[in-house]
Parts: sequence; C-alpha cells; structure tokens
Amino acid sequence: MDFGFGLPHAAQSDTAASLATFARAAEELGFHSLWCPDHIVHPAVIDDYPYTPTGAPARRVDVPFLETTTVLSYLCAVTSRIRIGSTVTVLPYRDPVAQAKVWSSIDRLSHGRAIMGVGVGWSRKEFEVLGVPYAERGMITDEYLAVLRELWENDEPVHSGRYVRLDGVYLYPKPVQRPMPVWVGGHSTAAVRRAARFGQAWHVARKSPEYVAAALPLLREELVRNGRSPDEVTVSLKRRLHITDIGLPERDNTYVADGVIATTREVVEDAVHCARLGIGHLTFDFQTSVVDEQLRILRQVAHEVVPAVDEAVGAR
Repeated sequence: MDFGFGLPHAAQSDTAASLATFARAAEELGFHSLWCPDHIVHPAVIDDYPYTPTGAPARRVDVPFLETTTVLSYLCAVTSRIRIGSTVTVLPYRDPVAQAKVWSSIDRLSHGRAIMGVGVGWSRKEFEVLGVPYAERGMITDEYLAVLRELWENDEPVHSGRYVRLDGVYLYPKPVQRPMPVWVGGHSTAAVRRAARFGQAWHVARKSPEYVAAALPLLREELVRNGRSPDEVTVSLKRRLHITDIGLPERDNTYVADGVIATTREVVEDAVHCARLGIGHLTFDFQTSVVDEQLRILRQVAHEVVPAVDEAVGAR
C-alpha cells in the first residue's frame, strides 16, 4: 500500500513556506506522493458539490486557492524524490495542447515524478464562466486524453476530432516517463471505462472501499476489452483523514462523504481492509487546515500506520 497526501495549498498566511515545509516533511517521512486539487474560479454560491449531503462546499469559497500546475512547479524545486500530482485536473477547462506542454515540462523539471490526475469536473458555473459546454464534458475529456497521448508519444502528432485538429507540429520536450502517468478520477461507470482505456490508475474520491471494490470487476473487464492487463492500472482511493487519539483539537468542518475520522488503530485496520479489497494507493486530505496539525498526522501515519499496514499485507 502506498500513501499520498493533499497539500496545504489554500487559506495559509504564508502558503509558499507552508507548502515547502509540508512537502519536505512528507518526502523525508517516505510517502509516495503529494497532491493538489484544481479549480480556476469558485462560484459565490455552491449547492451542487457532489461530496457533501447538502451540496454545500467542504471549505469557504473566498479563501486563496493556488493554481494547480503552478504549485506543482514550485514543488519541483523544493523536493527531489516524492511524486507530485493533481487530484484532479479538470481536463475540459484548458486547451489540451497547452496542457501537454505544461505537464511535459513539470515531468522534466521533477526528473520524472509527475502524475496528471484528470477528471471531467462538476461545477456548472465554472464551466459557464470558462465557456466550456458542461453537457459535453465527458466527450471533451475523452478526446483531450487521446490528444495528450498523441502529443507525448509521437514525434509527428496527428489528430482529427470534434474538438481538436492537429498536424504539422512538434511538441518537445516529451515527458521523462513513458507512458506519462495519467490517473483518471471519477466514480461513474464512464470514469471506470475511461480509466481502463487511458489511465495508469483509477483515482476515486470520497467513496467507501466497498464502493470501489464493487466496481473492480467492471474495471478488469474493460481493461481486457482494451487489450490491457489489470497490473497496468493502480486502484487509488482519496478520502479525508483525521486521527482522533493524538491530541488534536476537534475541528468543526463540513462533513465530507466517507472520510476516515478514527483512532490510529482504526486507520490501520481501514488501510489493511482497503489493501485486501485490491486498493493499492490511499490519498488523504485533512479535516484540519492547520499545517502543524497536518504534520502531526503525517508523522503518526509514517511511524504507526505504515509499518503496521506493511506488516499485515506486505511491505511496499
């Protein structure tokens, strides 16, 4: 089991220093990856957030929220081993040729540590502001994924589709990693099929381990249909984490679906359960926005959770 953590990218008084401190600590503790979410604007009123019972957002919408690839570029300079990724880039929001260039550059600057998480998005207002048709976001995402692969993997890329036409150009540099890792987010049947077709991982957020396990037969079926092996695709689950027995104060944050709010022992049991269901990667963000408290959780996971999980299911 590999473990990754969401970055303190928002609402910090000194965000650059907080990012560097958090990232270096996670790297020194031996974690697999660091992750940054993606929004360009936040609607002033949100009632369609998919991961709370009421549709209200999990955090205030008027706090600083740094741009994803800018954060990851900064992390290239302050870390050297830990992987860095987006959870997830809303693919329809930006031109795919520009995105291919940006992510190739991040992978080069990080010496092959980048992971591009992708999703179709959920915020109708954000799509409206950016001039992207919300109803076509699935089709746009599928085509953009094909364009990314064409640009990354071919010296003379060619593509002719509904949204993108491409020929007679070069795109360099290519990513260090071949293939460039794309982790496909989402929990729908379409997302599973998209992961099987395009992804190096299926990266599910805010769902229970049992929900993920129930979808794994479809994932395996779709991988076979696409001529791929199940070993080619990691199954990743992202949830909120708060450890209740290390002296942290309670935080009155908005409930987020299927979070792990538990004692250290219960966190171990949950991770072992996930591993036995076929989940190979766990990503956690935090109930608390206080970086010192997040660092305490990191250390507890590194010192108490990871060794116990490795002993139960086998070392990473």
